[in-house]
This record gives sequence, structure tokens and C-alpha cells, in this order.
Amino acid sequence: MPPTRISYLGKSWPIDDFVAACLSGECSFPATIAATIIQNLQRYDNHQTISGSQLHQECDYKALLERTLDYTKEITDLWPASFRGANVHGLLETCRDDPRFNGWLFEQRFFAVLTPVGEIYPLREILNSVPDWEFFEEMCHNLRQDGCIILSGALDALDTMNGIGHDYKTKSKVGSYTEVSESWLHQMSEYTFLARLHGYKVNGFRITVMDATSAVVLEVQLPIEELWVQDYLIPRARKLAKHQEFMTEEILAVNDGILEPPQGFPEPIINYLCSGENREGKIYCPVRDQCIKWRKNG
Repeated sequence: MPPTRISYLGKSWPIDDFVAACLSGECSFPATIAATIIQNLQRYDNHQTISGSQLHQECDYKALLERTLDYTKEITDLWPASFRGANVHGLLETCRDDPRFNGWLFEQRFFAVLTPVGEIYPLREILNSVPDWEFFEEMCHNLRQDGCIILSGALDALDTMNGIGHDYKTKSKVGSYTEVSESWLHQMSEYTFLARLHGYKVNGFRITVMDATSAVVLEVQLPIEELWVQDYLIPRARKLAKHQEFMTEEILAVNDGILEPPQGFPEPIINYLCSGENREGKIYCPVRDQCIKWRKNG
């Protein structure tokens, strides 16, 4: 979920008012960059599906707080993922119109349905066009009422002729990225599965990690698909779908302003996102102060 407020230099605004504040001079952050960041944040903001990023997140409790609490993010903390990501989007748009990339798919989002009995089928009717979102929301709601789970994933690029998928990640420094992390492996495995489900050949995946001056390409060794789907994808999707039932304020216990996990929800995880023990030495969890475990042990 995007933040409800954006801050800069000690002052905050509702996310929908931040660009106007920049344009009026009330906030000194560049309005053009602010608009790009916020637009990228709000793309495909959808409660009905389980996306690739949700599927492979490391702390489900953080996701619960972000979906149920109003929280604020510093605009400069959103720069790497949103603004630089938008620059990658612009590069891919250029390639989309280049005849030398004939046979490539760019920023293609795939949707699939996981049924209660464990079958997975593609939602082909919204594959090649931007869906009518009201229709899409209603369709997803009806499927969920029947006990189904809607999966989604967006490939940055797919060379359909050679069967090679491409994913682009922007980081402040690429020097320490020498191997594919477990979460990236699961993410690429899901993209591969969804593309194949829709009839595309995928033989391998490459992740390009970029900073302002350099890039490194990592080859992904994909797992055996059938085993991965049964042992990881289906159990994980079902677990997250169960968690989403908790994601309303009405059924969350509140103790001294802190949300407590409902029975059956996993414990919060203290990791590099909230501890600051990461390459940049920054705190990336915007709801850390509302986390029970951080309050007790942080």
C-alpha cells in the first residue's frame, strides 16, 4: 500500500496534495520528480490480487500494518524504487517502439486464478489490454467469494523468440550484488510460471542490477517448476490470502496504540529493513514504531 502522507524537511502532506504543495512553493521538493514518484507508487494499487512483491515479502506483519494504518514516508526514501524505477520504465517504452525488439514483450502484467482445489488457470481476457478496472475489481471480488485467489505479476521484458525474461532493479550501489537472493529467485520463478501459463516460452531469466554509473547482470537458475508451484507458490499464496482477511481495522486488536497480530498471524520479523543493518544503513520500514516486536526488542 502507498503511504497516506509524504514528508520533506520535517513537514508532511497527504499524498494526493504533495505535488500541489510542490507546485505552489509550499514544499521546495521538485514537483516534476514528486509527480513521477507518486504516480509510480500508485500504479496497480489493487487489494484484490496477490502480486509478486507481496508473495515474496519478508515480513507479513509489516504488510498488515501498511494496509491498516495511516503512515508517512519521506520523499527522499522513495527516490530509489520509484523515481529510478520510472526511468527504467521510460527506457522500456523506447524499446517498445523500436523494430529491432520485434517479438519482445515489455512490462506485461499477467493474471491467474488459483482455485480452492489447487488448480491454476490464466485470466487471458485481460492479457493484451489495460483492463476496465471497475470490471476487473468486480471479477476479482466474485472469484474471491468463490474461494479463489488471484495472482499477478509484471515482467519488465520478455524476449519471446529466445525465451529469455529480463528484470531490472535499481540500487544505490551494485558492487555487492554478486548473486541472486532467495526472494529474487522466487519472484523470477513466479514471472516464469505466469508467462508459461499464458503460452509463452521461458528458458531462463536475467536480472540487471543498476546504479547511476554501472550495472551487473545475474543469471537466474530457475527451480523445477512443478515442485516450486506445489511446495512454494500454492502454500504461500494461500497463506497470504488468509492473512488478507485480517487486514481491516475492525478486527485488529489495539493495545496502547500498537496493533497486535490476530491469532494465526505470523510474528513480526526484525530484519535489515527495520534495523538499519543494510548496505545503505537506512531504516526502510515506515511502520516500525507501531511494531510490537520492535517496541519490545528493538
